[in-house]
Amino acid sequence: MRKFGLIGFPLKHSFSPGYFAEKFVKEGIKDTQYDLYPLESIKEVVKLLDGSMAGINVTIPYKKDVIQYLDELDPISQEIGAVNTIRIRNGKSKGFNTDVYGFEESLKGCFSKGKPEKALILGNGGATRAVIYVLGKLGIKHQIVSRKEGFLGYQDLSAEVIAEHKLIINTTPLGMSPKLDTCPDIPYHSLEEDHILFDLVYNPEKTLFLKKGEDRGATIKNGMEMLHLQAEKSWEYWHQENDKNLSKNAVDFSNTEIAFANKNDKALKKTYRLFQMMNKPALVSMGSGLGALAVKLKLPFTNSIVKGTIFDQFCGGETLPESQDTIDMLAKNNCLSILDYGAEGKSSKEELDKTVQEVFKAIDFASNNASVPVVSVKVTSLVANEILIKKDAKKELSEEEQRQYDDLCARLEKICGRASSKAVCVFIDAEESWMQDTIDQLTLEMMAKYNKLRVIVYNTYQMYRHDRLDALQADYAEAKAKGYILGAKIVRGAYMEKERDRAKELGYPSPIQKDKAATDDDYNEAIKFCVNNIDVIASCAATHNLESNYLQANLIAEKGIRKDHYHLNFCQLMGMSDYITFNLAKAGYNVAKYVVYGTVQDVVPYLIRRAKENTSIMGEASRELSLIQKEIDRRNLA
Repeated sequence: MRKFGLIGFPLKHSFSPGYFAEKFVKEGIKDTQYDLYPLESIKEVVKLLDGSMAGINVTIPYKKDVIQYLDELDPISQEIGAVNTIRIRNGKSKGFNTDVYGFEESLKGCFSKGKPEKALILGNGGATRAVIYVLGKLGIKHQIVSRKEGFLGYQDLSAEVIAEHKLIINTTPLGMSPKLDTCPDIPYHSLEEDHILFDLVYNPEKTLFLKKGEDRGATIKNGMEMLHLQAEKSWEYWHQENDKNLSKNAVDFSNTEIAFANKNDKALKKTYRLFQMMNKPALVSMGSGLGALAVKLKLPFTNSIVKGTIFDQFCGGETLPESQDTIDMLAKNNCLSILDYGAEGKSSKEELDKTVQEVFKAIDFASNNASVPVVSVKVTSLVANEILIKKDAKKELSEEEQRQYDDLCARLEKICGRASSKAVCVFIDAEESWMQDTIDQLTLEMMAKYNKLRVIVYNTYQMYRHDRLDALQADYAEAKAKGYILGAKIVRGAYMEKERDRAKELGYPSPIQKDKAATDDDYNEAIKFCVNNIDVIASCAATHNLESNYLQANLIAEKGIRKDHYHLNFCQLMGMSDYITFNLAKAGYNVAKYVVYGTVQDVVPYLIRRAKENTSIMGEASRELSLIQKEIDRRNLA
């Protein structure tokens, strides 16, 4: 008999036994029971952690106090200091917090009129920490209201304070059955129609707190949906831990119906023709040169031709609003978007400042799109390359060069600061080895400042370099020692030929791996290292390599880690490897597409690289072409 249960005090109000009893029947699970354990003292939990139970839910007042009795915590529960789910295996207990997931998903459903900028949190109990975590993630500033010292008092809630805070969240038990005539003491007469009242209490369905908000025309929501969502997450943890029948591969990348579900018949045939052309290196080489020249000379119809072919395949649009349809399409297919302003090769102060403003716009845009968690930034778009090269070589900068370098630091600081305030992540792109050390140092400084509570800044590690696995491990050690989360985007790399040629020309040892197999080995070792250290590392496997995507998906499944864990992500470039992206998304993993945007003129260098990459990536264009053909055959379009 597998036993589950809920601890707290009192527990007469709980819906959990009925919910899980129904769950057991629905899933066809026998020899399983779920009971209530009202503990008058948290010390009594010890007898439940002896291995006789498979899983425990935790409710008030023990979400914080139970931690001292557990063997291990997942990163989120460790960060917020509260546990509501315990998994027990071989006598070892591990704590999780599923309130975070439940609250975030339920709260976002209240934002039909827009996301509020500020929130009041009523109460400072165990559930409050999950609320604070989610508000920080969503970029919503908050104040806690409590009768305890050190917080905003209920007597301080003037009409002005209420007007300023459009979201009010009740985390106290006031109004919970059977005390239906109680509610938090706030000036309800100051509420307006644009206020949102969220009550974590779910019994009764409409507390006095919510009724008073409804009377003022406010949007209201109780905690029932949150409870269902967090309960499902609890079940997922318990179930994954006991699933011993994992398939060889956790996801099927051969399913073309899923891979190309976003393309109608006409679009599928158009993509097939484009990949046919990109599968011919000579044609790509000639077309790239002619296309770049035609755009530069602004020849008639060039923009429309480029935009109707390769631009549509690899870019979201010329502007952020134009990219919204692409973002919505990806979201509909459970896929996230990473915004990447595609303009390159800028050097004047005016151009560099303009790039910063474009990044700001992207961050603001992302903060209002739940499916856009990340903005990508190239440091080489924030300063002239020669400044980075000279700094990397440890040469003394002139007064003017130092000013430009200081401007770079200020620009990067403003970008990361704005991203942090909006709860948007920033991927810092990697560059050639002769300027990468400076970029690494700047990025680590930003991580140390902004990654204390949650990951905001990611560095990029190019595994075509033989020293990058060591660099990743060293950066992990530094992050752990200094108490921040290391953000790591893992790529294979894009500058191999340039690196080898320069090393040969200047007579220094090449930083490049001896062969592709060595790159692949280090890449996969990096994935393993990140998955094994998700308490300190938030990573993104940015790759089109089938084996590496299989590896991370399988590791997640084998270790019983939830598929949508905040610290484990995948991404591919838009227009490439759809069979990887959309099958991962369908299977429930965190996966995103790089959505590049910018004018045709600005993104031509990017587009040329994408076309050439499809011919050079080992069999990538051929594999993609064969899968498109398979889907054409499945649809009987031939």
